Amino acid sequence: MDKNICGICRDGLIYEVTRVDDEYKVKTGKAFAIDLTNPLKTVDSTVGGMHRKQLHDLLDEWIDNALKEKNR
Repeated sequence: MDKNICGICRDGLIYEVTRVDDEYKVKTGKAFAIDLTNPLKTVDSTVGGMHRKQLHDLLDEWIDNALKEKNR
């Protein structure tokens, strides 16, 4: 699994996630705290809440894939 995922907002880079088979790395940008606490409402949550959910979902997917590989 090779992925490089970025969250970008008007204030700059929020985070950059790099995932490979044996590494999960999150690099935060200057807008990280600003955007992860953004109270602007969305249909399901807030902008900040959606970014937090995306980071957790990416980690969960990486863990699940790592466990599948170990069980083969």
